[in-house]
Amino acid sequence: MKILAMALGLGLSIVLARSLGVEAFGAYAFVFSVVSVLIIPVQMGVSTLIVRETARYESDGAWSLIRALWRWATLAILCAGGLVLGIYWLIGLETSLLFEQPLSSENAELVFWSSLLIPLLSLGSLRAGALRGLRRVYLGQLPEEILRPAFLIVLVLFLWLQMGKEVSATDAMASHALSAMVAFLIGAVMLLMSVPRARLTEEPPLTVSGQMQIGWWRSAFPMGVTATSHVINRYADIILLGVLAAQTEVGLYRVAAQGALLVTFGLQAINLVVAPYLSRAHRGSDYPRIQMLMTLSARLSSGLALLPALLFLAFGDTIIRWLFGAEYESAYAPLCVLILGRFVSAVFGPVGMLLSMSGYERLVARVLMLAVVVNVVLNAALIPLYGVIGAACATTATMVTWNFILRTLAARKLGIETMAFRL
Repeated sequence: MKILAMALGLGLSIVLARSLGVEAFGAYAFVFSVVSVLIIPVQMGVSTLIVRETARYESDGAWSLIRALWRWATLAILCAGGLVLGIYWLIGLETSLLFEQPLSSENAELVFWSSLLIPLLSLGSLRAGALRGLRRVYLGQLPEEILRPAFLIVLVLFLWLQMGKEVSATDAMASHALSAMVAFLIGAVMLLMSVPRARLTEEPPLTVSGQMQIGWWRSAFPMGVTATSHVINRYADIILLGVLAAQTEVGLYRVAAQGALLVTFGLQAINLVVAPYLSRAHRGSDYPRIQMLMTLSARLSSGLALLPALLFLAFGDTIIRWLFGAEYESAYAPLCVLILGRFVSAVFGPVGMLLSMSGYERLVARVLMLAVVVNVVLNAALIPLYGVIGAACATTATMVTWNFILRTLAARKLGIETMAFRL
């Protein structure tokens, strides 16, 4: 599923880049990045909490608690989503702070359609967490990872090829909102079918006490901090490029960032697999096994990263020209810089996962919060001077910094060397 999801993500980027053109693709990427960051305070760790608590209550047979949890989480996300939606409309439609030029009807429509993604993606993540908590892991990932990008590719291709028109950023965003709605409805049906029918009527949901809600929020907050840091670190460069540079540069950078993600595909897959093994080994204080798992994981992720890294470094300009078009060829230089940072992450291995599975999740959250500050400051300083190259350098420097800090902490706290080869 991860392989298919990555292929669909690359295919979607190719279709959008070719059908929109550099400037419109840049506008689309910028606004979608803003929305992705705005979703953070809406979710704030609730989706991750849903996974853990649903699994815990389900193992106890406490379906009334599960329904109460889901109802509370849905209400919390709707309230937070309404507040964020209002702020986004104020910023995007009333003050026009998202765009340098006066707000046009095209940009107003772009803001409107993108705003629909805030509740749809937030509730979709909540539903995915519930499915994962019920041990329906594949069903939990299917709507967002597979169906949503697949629907979007089909819609954009229809506009581009069948209707014989140039796709605008607004057309693409409206198609994205429609795809998100369809994916959410399918996911909701999957969740309904995953709950035993008798459980829906046997036990009514409990009335959630204030103390229980506070407990849920306390558990969700550190998870939300970590998730927030990851998302901001992922989109800070694109957002600051949109604010400090031209939309065409955002489009070029988006292509480079998408290509660089392929380098850490192995690390992402290994993170999913190795987490429970690390947790079990740490519970048994089996540090030789932890060291073996980390060395093997780091060497495997490095090996899987080496081939795409060398391929892009040697033939990246040709690949970009062939897949995205000649107008995106300037994305090759930032791609090379971003590949360096991604490859270093692969060499360090799943160090963040190791610390999180060993009870140091708050420490990981603090390091990632520091990385957010470094990332934003470096991007703000380098983008006005060097454009997309500056953004790539800032992101790569931040990535190397947080991996090195986490590796040092793992060595001090656990006595584990996380890198593929010892220094």
